[in-house]
Amino acid sequence: MKGLNLICLFICGLLLSSGIKAQGIHFYHSYEEARELATKQNKLLFVDFYTQWCGPCKKMVKFVFPQKEVGEFFNKNFICIKLDAEKEGKELAKKHKVHSYPTLLFLNINGEAVHKTGFNTEESLIAEAKKALELRNSSDNLVNLKKQYESKRNDEQFLKHYIQRLQDAKLSLAEPLEDYLGIQTEMKEDSKEMLDFIKGHFKYMKLGGNAWRIVDQNMDAYLNLPMSNMQKQQVQYLRNKLIDNTRNAALARKDVELYRLCLENWGKREKSRIDVPMQELQMELMLLEGKECEYKKAMVSYLDSIMDSKKVKDLRKEKTNMNARNQTRKIISLADPFLKIAGVPGAKEEKAFKRWVKYGKALMPNHYAMLNFEGNVLYWFGHIDEAVKIKQKALENVPERSKARYWIK
Repeated sequence: MKGLNLICLFICGLLLSSGIKAQGIHFYHSYEEARELATKQNKLLFVDFYTQWCGPCKKMVKFVFPQKEVGEFFNKNFICIKLDAEKEGKELAKKHKVHSYPTLLFLNINGEAVHKTGFNTEESLIAEAKKALELRNSSDNLVNLKKQYESKRNDEQFLKHYIQRLQDAKLSLAEPLEDYLGIQTEMKEDSKEMLDFIKGHFKYMKLGGNAWRIVDQNMDAYLNLPMSNMQKQQVQYLRNKLIDNTRNAALARKDVELYRLCLENWGKREKSRIDVPMQELQMELMLLEGKECEYKKAMVSYLDSIMDSKKVKDLRKEKTNMNARNQTRKIISLADPFLKIAGVPGAKEEKAFKRWVKYGKALMPNHYAMLNFEGNVLYWFGHIDEAVKIKQKALENVPERSKARYWIK
């Protein structure tokens, strides 16, 4: 009798545990397996792109995906998979231009994005899923709109709608935005409506097109519109934002001509305390042009000059350590990427990196960023055991919830 009771308890336990699992979304672990199932069952593929350090991703895993109603709806209508965008899902994330997390994609059997969303609560996630199902075979889904785009680049209303759909899906709308600004008739270029439109879309705008022309030609008119001093300052920095966008795009694409266009217009920027010195921009251009030897020589000289500009003893005399911290961060921000570009390590390069590490440690000996940089340098020059010890020490000093904990690991 006692044995029978134990068996009953065991079976109940199994049923209970399987019931709990069944409540939430069932995620497959292999993309190929999930895509094959989606094809066989004629379903959309739901992909959750996450990272280990993403807080909102963890919230969805804990509070949204396990919900019974969410599980029932998603398991019935989709084949679902979770992919770490920095590991096994890296290439797919790159293909779909995933840059923020979580990114939730609904893909058709051809692997094309029908709908895209981000962090959601239980109710809004189901609403987004229903929207994906509605859009699946609609001419208004992202796949079909993209196909229509080439033949409708001069259709003002189509472009306006396409831009809105791309913005809702958090996708780049740079190209259709340029097309729209070139043909639109609804707004005067010097009007408040145009200014508001540009402010709402500036992160997709760059030099060399209609957006830059409109901002550059109408800046005086915009500054004469009624607005607060803070709003006026934001408008004044629109040129800066477009120039910065251009620089970032040129670096991402390794586009030399686009980068030169950025340098040509650098003088039109409003002065800012966080502006990048021209010398750093010229070194970036050297790298884009493939002039690595010139770049290395210039970077060593530049980093030494930063170190020599403020002596350790002078910085230590200051009441706060703000300048010491900024000085160290500056060296790390330039030297760490330089380390990856430096090529085959040589004695000359090792001496230079040791100088910068010694200087940084004299100012911030136990800061995790400095320790991590030291670990990178030791590893690069073949001192692997020492590098591991330093990295472990860096980890001990990282705040518990800091994103740095994951990339140091």
